[in-house]
Amino acid sequence: MATVLLIKASSSSVGSKQTMATQGYSKPPFQHMVQQYVDPAVAGWFRHVDTDRSGLIDAKELNSALSLGGWISFSVESTTAMIRMFNKDGTGNLTLEEFQHLVNYLNNMRYNFMQLDQDRSGRLDFGEIHRALHLSGHNVDFLQLSKLLHKLDRQKNNSLALDGYIELCLFLGQFAKFSKNMTLLNNSA
Repeated sequence: MATVLLIKASSSSVGSKQTMATQGYSKPPFQHMVQQYVDPAVAGWFRHVDTDRSGLIDAKELNSALSLGGWISFSVESTTAMIRMFNKDGTGNLTLEEFQHLVNYLNNMRYNFMQLDQDRSGRLDFGEIHRALHLSGHNVDFLQLSKLLHKLDRQKNNSLALDGYIELCLFLGQFAKFSKNMTLLNNSA
């Protein structure tokens, strides 16, 4: 994967030499931005659903874009969680680059799912899910996992398809982030 380094002068670099000197710069300051390579197909999905040409997509547009890419339709809660996870500027929408990061994440999740699906059923059973969570450092007890599985198992057969597995991982990721923030908050009090 190619990475392109864009160097862009920040708006604060425009000004007199006196301003730059008082800021401690001998040369204009630069803002470094690393822009990820964007797959042309992914850019096409994004542009197709960005009907207002804002350069941003919301949860509904995200679901449409993922459908164009061959992904199943996720719940509104899941697409909103994806946006929260990958939206770095707090707009509640995704830029093209953020969308590319999300697609990379989903492709990695698909690969992991296929590696975990030992019987090649296209679903992960309770045991496969429990082992996967344990190996990834999530200490979820059987009762908690059973409740989560029941909620995410659309076919109600004690197993998860890829979309349910991704939703489970999104939930656990948000829970871990919340727990970390609560720990930091409690430690600073």
